[in-house]
Amino acid sequence: MSSTEEQITRESQTYPINPPALNPALFNPGQEELDFLHWALGDSTAGNDEALKEKVLKFQKESYELFAYPCIHGFHFVYLFMSQVPVYPQLLAAAKSAKSPPVFLDLGCCMGSDLRKLIMDGFPTSAGNLLGGDLRDGFIKLGYEFYQDGPQSTKPTPIIFFTDDILDVSREPAVNPEGKTLPETLSLEGLKGKLDYLYAGALFHLFDESTQYAIAWRFARLIHIPPKSDNSDLPDAIIFGRHQGLHEEGYINDHLGRKRYGHSPDSWPKLWKGVFGEIYGEEWAENNVHVTAQINLPLRGFPHPNTMLVWSVTIKRS
Repeated sequence: MSSTEEQITRESQTYPINPPALNPALFNPGQEELDFLHWALGDSTAGNDEALKEKVLKFQKESYELFAYPCIHGFHFVYLFMSQVPVYPQLLAAAKSAKSPPVFLDLGCCMGSDLRKLIMDGFPTSAGNLLGGDLRDGFIKLGYEFYQDGPQSTKPTPIIFFTDDILDVSREPAVNPEGKTLPETLSLEGLKGKLDYLYAGALFHLFDESTQYAIAWRFARLIHIPPKSDNSDLPDAIIFGRHQGLHEEGYINDHLGRKRYGHSPDSWPKLWKGVFGEIYGEEWAENNVHVTAQINLPLRGFPHPNTMLVWSVTIKRS
């Protein structure tokens, strides 16, 4: 599918049927998640698992009222799926050894739990290089309240959060592709050509096939890829994530009646090779873009069958 023929269908703001009621019994965090949450929440739970659960349930209810995503129903806003993507240790090690702090964006960050886990794991933070973007400001505000680390708190998070819609970004290249200075007012358009790492969890599967391609195209535009004349020794850039997929690509049997496309481990690499091939040329994409994709077991918290596509796109830049 060519970008010149792109057809975009935005996410529906209502569901064809009523979403299911919340079920506290689905809360089943692992030890890693409990350790993280107690670390992040500090005195507000004082290491007490029951106090932690009460707080999670309270904020789940508020988040679900804001927008009833199935991932909120399944407590995914406090589960640490980003760190479970296979490329994560490689990314973290590269970031720690980088000459300057790399720029990282979690797009569709919800309340920002994965980003805060990234800090716990030692990702270097300096000069606002750790970013979280979401379509809904309400989720970001709930994250500040849940973790008690908003801009006016006694311990503000170094993460910079902002709201924007990836589908509002133009297909045009960055105005200044050689510079990595971040704009004072963050927007996805202003981040073109600025990112080293980009994570998207539970994002692509919200859309149909052509819209997923359009999103991938815009993701590619956000990555900092120096011009050919630049001989700097940059580490690989990485786009990675996870979302619902299928063993064989096709439309997902959606329990809420939404029209959503499921890519497979075979079709997903072809999408990314196509995107980068259109932008930088097929030969460049073949030599510099490496895609991995695999189907994982169903996620916790989902009462209906699902298969998750876990993936990474590594872009060679030197």
